[in-house]
Amino acid sequence: VLKRKLGSGSFGTVWLAHNNLADIDVAIKIYWSLDESGLSDFRKEFKIAYNLQHQNLLHINHFDVYNQHPFLFLLILEN
Repeated sequence: VLKRKLGSGSFGTVWLAHNNLADIDVAIKIYWSLDESGLSDFRKEFKIAYNLQHQNLLHINHFDVYNQHPFLFLLILEN
């Protein structure tokens, strides 16, 4: 459930959301609509980012696509 908009930029919008199944708050980054080529590129970049491990990087643990809009689930970090 989307709770409130946290910000937006040149690639999309970030929302504070509640995952009802896990009963936790998460950030969801929803990207602007992409064509099939853009979605393919997004999928490749996700695979690369998924395997990155560093203390200064958020770990991306899930992505999906709805109506040509890819979105990521991220941890909520203050500030």
